[in-house]
Amino acid sequence: MSVTIPIPVHPWPLTPERLALLKQAKAAIDVPFKIVPVESVPGSPGNVLAFGELPPHLCSVALIRPENVDNPASVLAALRAVLTSADGLFDEADYLAALLPGTREVTDPLELLALDDLLEERAMRREAVAA
Repeated sequence: MSVTIPIPVHPWPLTPERLALLKQAKAAIDVPFKIVPVESVPGSPGNVLAFGELPPHLCSVALIRPENVDNPASVLAALRAVLTSADGLFDEADYLAALLPGTREVTDPLELLALDDLLEERAMRREAVAA
């Protein structure tokens, strides 16, 4: 039995030329499953492969620059990133940083604790003022 993995793609539908590039890229990657391109929608499974533009919804995406959408090496690199969840994907934190400059992802546990303490302190001040 063969496993098939959906690969969300944007924009949709794929042109015949882009579908051919995607098939060529898949043939160059040695993985034991089939892929099938599907429309990228909010909540799509996995990472999105984007040809030249970001999807209009929040997601992790491998973006092929507009000038490279017809370049087989660029499509191969983006497909490999989508399939492996490689570093360098444009993700939710990047979307927020683009919309709200200065936004950054906090992953350090000590920094998260410090932020929690700061938020708790501000909440207590608000409660004291309201009382």
